[in-house]
Amino acid sequence: MQRLSTPKTTRHNIPADVTSFVGRNRELREIRVLLPQTRLLTLTGIGGVGKSRLARSAGSAARRAFPDGVWLIDFSSVQDPRFVRQAIQDCVPGPSTVLSLADHLRDKNTLLVLDNCDRLGQEVGDTVAALLAQCPDVRILATSRTPLGISAENVYVVYPFAAGAEGGTGRDAADDAVHLFRDRARSAGADLEAVTDTDVGRLCRRLDGVALAIELAALRTRTMTVQDIESRLGDRFELLKGGPRDLHPRHRSLWALLEWTWDQCDADERSLWAQFSVFAGPASLDAIRHVCRLDGESIVDDVVEGLVQQSILVGRRSGDTIRFQMLDTIREFGRLKLEREAAALGPGLTAQGLRERHLDHYATVAAAAEQDWFGPHQPRSMALINGEMPNLRAAFEWAIDDRDRCGTGVAMVTDLWFYWLGCGHLQEGRLWSEHAWDRVHEFGIPQEARSLWTLGWNLLITGDVDRAERHLRECLDEASRQGDAHAASFGRALLGAVHFFRDDVAGGVELYTAAIDEATHAGDQLARAMFLYQLGEAYCINREFDLAEQCCRECIAICERHGDRWCISYAQWVRALSAYQRGSYDSSAAIAAAALRTMVTVDDQLGIALVGELLAWIATRDGRWLDAATLLGATGSYWTASGGTVMGLRQLVTLRQECTATLRAQLSDRDFERATTAGAALGFERIATLALAETTGTGHRPAAPTARPVARAPAAAMPDLTPRELEIARLVASGLTNKEIAAKLVIGKRTVDTHVAHVLAKWGIRRRSEIASLVATRADVS
Repeated sequence: MQRLSTPKTTRHNIPADVTSFVGRNRELREIRVLLPQTRLLTLTGIGGVGKSRLARSAGSAARRAFPDGVWLIDFSSVQDPRFVRQAIQDCVPGPSTVLSLADHLRDKNTLLVLDNCDRLGQEVGDTVAALLAQCPDVRILATSRTPLGISAENVYVVYPFAAGAEGGTGRDAADDAVHLFRDRARSAGADLEAVTDTDVGRLCRRLDGVALAIELAALRTRTMTVQDIESRLGDRFELLKGGPRDLHPRHRSLWALLEWTWDQCDADERSLWAQFSVFAGPASLDAIRHVCRLDGESIVDDVVEGLVQQSILVGRRSGDTIRFQMLDTIREFGRLKLEREAAALGPGLTAQGLRERHLDHYATVAAAAEQDWFGPHQPRSMALINGEMPNLRAAFEWAIDDRDRCGTGVAMVTDLWFYWLGCGHLQEGRLWSEHAWDRVHEFGIPQEARSLWTLGWNLLITGDVDRAERHLRECLDEASRQGDAHAASFGRALLGAVHFFRDDVAGGVELYTAAIDEATHAGDQLARAMFLYQLGEAYCINREFDLAEQCCRECIAICERHGDRWCISYAQWVRALSAYQRGSYDSSAAIAAAALRTMVTVDDQLGIALVGELLAWIATRDGRWLDAATLLGATGSYWTASGGTVMGLRQLVTLRQECTATLRAQLSDRDFERATTAGAALGFERIATLALAETTGTGHRPAAPTARPVARAPAAAMPDLTPRELEIARLVASGLTNKEIAAKLVIGKRTVDTHVAHVLAKWGIRRRSEIASLVATRADVS
């Protein structure tokens, strides 16, 4: 007898994917955790970021948790707000005789996925609020550029692939972007076997990690190479179009999507969107207020809030400041709208006027930061400049090419001397300073004396001593004509440094002493403190340790009275170097660590590299060959980038060379190369972490051995790590902290702590930095 089959009950209406769903594993995990904790979860984010695919995938994965099903309602085709309730009722199975939506869902344990709520936000919000109040077992997952704005709502921001949830660029996110591009290009029939992930990743970053932009670009691989696509992104809106016919029209081109978003904004929001395109990077609310203008009584703060709600601007906290940023694609769209529709966006609104206000604001920012530098607010000053640097660069580049504005650009370069020279951004500072000098002479306008010592100092540290001397003498001449005593003292002191670089100690001391006297007479405490530690450094490398100590004490006393820490950190570096040269390695390491901790607070790259270098020399004296080689590799990456190895001072370069020679004698070529390569791969930002790890040991350090030390147990004799321990060891070697490893692996920090302890115990080592060295030198691990 034939058995009758029972019809299978459909418990969802989410359509099957016609293309693969790529990445978003972290987001899916977090949504899975949030859904049981909230009645309404709204996924927000800029159009094209992938909210709909994410919501549909999350809804499909949650089907087993909802006995009455998961039901998708796509509002993209609903034009009239009056039909919102009917659209929901039509998609959820039930008797057709039910009079109200609440009655339809009152006894249902179900998940509603409300997609594309943007244009109908108010009506959808009102409907959802009523449903949640009357239907206790209904949960809702919504997608919208803007929150629905009701009390039950929990907002989850969906970021582009290339930007992590709290402002970082994550490796997983970047891998997802590359995977998505390759998947869509393969579907389009393109062969990308010979294309590297590096090239694809760079293109995806240029596309802001926006899923729609990546997919549209991938379609172009049928006729263009990845490099061709990237080269044409200057006209991205013409390039990124022609999406599949089965997509909604606004998703068939990048321009159509943003035009649709533009139309959803009110007049003030469109105006501010267009004006914000003048910013080259994140901008504070204060900057937006100073640069942008709105018609009538509109308040900039309120309009910014509106753009944030619509995911056009994203606010990210940096210290005690919130800065707002815009994806490059959205910024470029705003710039084009400003060019084409400026008159309609506000009375008297012009791109020229915007650029002038932008320049005025950031010139003021640079001047204020310079005034704030010497004293207790150095970390705040450095954080400000770090955050504003993209806009400072844009303002400078615009100013320097115009004769009338050139002087403002030169003043900005000079005001930022502490960023270029005090914090080690040497190559960029040199480029800016040289460009400013060229433009001043091309336009035939007067040159500020103070800009010449900035240029001279930069040239000196990056190894161009002859040109440095020429510009410093020019500085003294201009300072005399302009009556600028401050510039004169700096020019004189730095000419003294030129003498030191040429091993003329007596000449250098004479000039520095005169400059210190001038600064003292003028009451210029910053100049006096700087010149004292620099003179102390010269005494130290020439082994006049008592004089070096006297200079450092005077410098520290001045700084402590004024709340300055930066000059103190350099005085400590000099004292640590002095202790090292006298053979007091424990004392040197302790002083160097104190200096390093201060340098980290102001992101002083030059100082961090100098102290890291010294700690590498100390590690060599201690017989910690692999640690020393790893540190040398890390500092070497900075010297290569900056163009000034150990500031170019012969005596310091000699100490580095001696250290390198010792390590090459004690290590095999293979071990030395692998350790230095591993150090260089860590990048500059890890030098401080690695160097500080070398100072955490306790007890007496052994004297430098005269022969190769007894090696640790060979790899074959060392206990094997578990797969998880091995994974964590590699992440430690890459420079991640335990907290960062926990976040990456989605496990508890205490679990990571335990695994790291096991690795240390199994390998018979004490420091995290030694894990990095062993990973670098053991083929079975690396």
